Amino acid sequence: MPSTKKPDELIEVATNADSDTPQPKKGRSIYYTSNMPDSYIKNAFTGHIYPYRVGSLDSLQLYKVMDSTGIIDNNGVKLNKMKRPNSTTNALYYDNPEEYMNHRRIKLNNDKINSWKNKVNRLFPKGEFSKIEWMKMKEEYNQKYAENCLQTHTKFQTKT
Repeated sequence: MPSTKKPDELIEVATNADSDTPQPKKGRSIYYTSNMPDSYIKNAFTGHIYPYRVGSLDSLQLYKVMDSTGIIDNNGVKLNKMKRPNSTTNALYYDNPEEYMNHRRIKLNNDKINSWKNKVNRLFPKGEFSKIEWMKMKEEYNQKYAENCLQTHTKFQTKT
């Protein structure tokens, strides 16, 4: 007879071969996380391990998403309601935005997708990281940030 319990409530008990103490068995992962700095990155959908490390410049060619919902633990397993929230944000890496949309069943704005593709094509023009382009992008970002701060400061001064 099928179980009437919801997946959140299912906890199997497995015994460890080295111990007689029952150990809770983890549920099925919703996704694979890459939370540890300098560890190899796992594809959030497939679990494939990339040859890139978390925080490396090479990781910039992957589509990165941060899940801060708190309903999934550090290992990608959905938490039951009594253990929520998870206070750690989970880092998820995908080959591209389309893989993310397929996995998480969501739709991203085309501008966001195109922006990511342009960034990757610019940083990895021939499949190799371009430090020169990275430095240019950082400078452009800093200039844009400074302009926005100046505009905000000017608006604030005119209101007072």
